[in-house]
Amino acid sequence: MKHYTVKEAAILLSKSEETIRRWLRKGDVFPNAQYNSDKEGWKIPAADIFLLSKPTINEQPKTNNQTLTVSQVASRLGKSEETIKRWLRSGQQFPNAYKNSDVQGWRIPGNDLTNMNFKQAPPLQSPVISQSPSEPYTNVIHQEINQNRDLVTLAYKTVTLSSPTEDMIALLSQVGNQRCMEVLLIMQQSRLKVRNVDGFIKKAIREN
Repeated sequence: MKHYTVKEAAILLSKSEETIRRWLRKGDVFPNAQYNSDKEGWKIPAADIFLLSKPTINEQPKTNNQTLTVSQVASRLGKSEETIKRWLRSGQQFPNAYKNSDVQGWRIPGNDLTNMNFKQAPPLQSPVISQSPSEPYTNVIHQEINQNRDLVTLAYKTVTLSSPTEDMIALLSQVGNQRCMEVLLIMQQSRLKVRNVDGFIKKAIREN
């Protein structure tokens, strides 16, 4: 089974390395991760990472009766914990969530995730005054596109130590963040030095 380092997991999941380390210390996000030594550091199984991939709208938790923590829900939905807490305070997305104490924190039933309406998620706050009903949704889409471009650009620079062209940014954005990270990691782990970076990436995407 393939294992990833903290840095690789951070790139694959679009998180900071400090976030990955915090999850490792908690022990519930990567249940099968192992700390080998100070030199080798953490080794995170690929299965643990891919379980955190963002679910589709129709995807259901394994057990609808289970309750999840804020951290677990944030991981499943690909959102920040602060976003989940904001939704909890609004009472719209998780109507059956409850909080026994500040120590235990929020518990969110799996059914709330199954039944939640992603299209009605609380909109991002924007100082722009909407001129039409469709404008807020359009603004959110533009923000997501810009975030994807920023992530692709950062990952490319991190692995290749150079800036991508506009054509390369467009190509990597089109294949999706997860596939983009996988290709870059494959290139980074190659035993032979990759001389034609863009050519390598295009061939990897073309040949899957």
